[in-house]
Amino acid sequence: MTLKLKTTSKIVVLILCVAMCLVVAGIGWVVVYRLPQQVESIFGPASPTLTMIQKYSYAFQLVVHQDELLTPSGIGEKEIEFSIESGESIQSIATRLYQEGLIPNEDLFIDYLIYSGLDIKIQARTHNINNKMNPVAIAHEIVDATPEEVTFGVLAGWRVEEIAAAFTGSGLAFGKEEFLESVQNPSGIMDLSFWGNPSSIEGLLAAGVFTLQRTATLQEFLSLLEREQEVRFSDTIVSQLADQGLTPYEGLILASIVEREAMLDEEKPLIASVFYNRLQSGMRLDSDPTVQYAIGFNTEQNTWWTNPINAEQLQINSPYNTYTILGLPPTPICTPSEQAIEAVASPAQTPYYYFRAACDGSGKHQFSITYEEHLQNACP
Repeated sequence: MTLKLKTTSKIVVLILCVAMCLVVAGIGWVVVYRLPQQVESIFGPASPTLTMIQKYSYAFQLVVHQDELLTPSGIGEKEIEFSIESGESIQSIATRLYQEGLIPNEDLFIDYLIYSGLDIKIQARTHNINNKMNPVAIAHEIVDATPEEVTFGVLAGWRVEEIAAAFTGSGLAFGKEEFLESVQNPSGIMDLSFWGNPSSIEGLLAAGVFTLQRTATLQEFLSLLEREQEVRFSDTIVSQLADQGLTPYEGLILASIVEREAMLDEEKPLIASVFYNRLQSGMRLDSDPTVQYAIGFNTEQNTWWTNPINAEQLQINSPYNTYTILGLPPTPICTPSEQAIEAVASPAQTPYYYFRAACDGSGKHQFSITYEEHLQNACP
């Protein structure tokens, strides 16, 4: 009887040992195989710089506390500009986030940063963070090197296609194709009543450097630059243009031609005076840039402004060719500078009807009253 009890006890102990081994094996399988898979499916891959022990240690913490990491900590609405200084430690960053009530646990936040390798990618800049973001989202925000604001420049003398090309790599939320679609149909996007509702936005976007939100829409972009152009046509400028017999839009057209003709700001009032003299005497403007605009893109020269222009091109059939039409072209040919706008509003008073580039490479022009003098100014 005693022998049977001993045998039974051994069997029970053996079964228990086998069961425990199976449990340990199961736990080991979960830890070795399932745990990394589970963590990676939720939080992404572990940093390759971690040792195996570190990888499992951090993974275990993230799984156990995943609800804290994936749930926003805030109640209501709160958004702050969170500035990170160059060289600031992750402990300092986590502590400040915790004090702002944006994360529930600073140690857990640091664990996630280290596990994911984000601790060495934090960007020293100002980040916009709100309490609707969970700690994981906040972690990715503070490593985002893309600024919230975008600086976009428009050079005086650019036509709309050149503005469109600048969208590439600008960081704005829209591209050049969307922009170019708006060029010939602006009335549905902007209020252009100040300009008499023209059919194109050529020339209506001010030159300069502008700061926009990275998420700005095309409509917001166009409205900002168009409003700035309107501002440059002050009551004084509008009154001065009226004295010259021009509307604001006609002044913009003539200013765009002056912009492309002049190399130096100080010569713009002189060049404007030449065009006014021609208009008042019934002459054609005979402006090369208007022909360049009509020609369009020159693939051989890789430019929108063909130079030099040959005799055949001077006869191109276009409403922009001021060698063949009287008066102004139908729209501006580029974005004029403030100096060109002011020159057209307040031109110099001169007897000149002609000008041509000086032969010394200075960018200056030689002005003349008669065509004979104009021919004598030709370079040898």
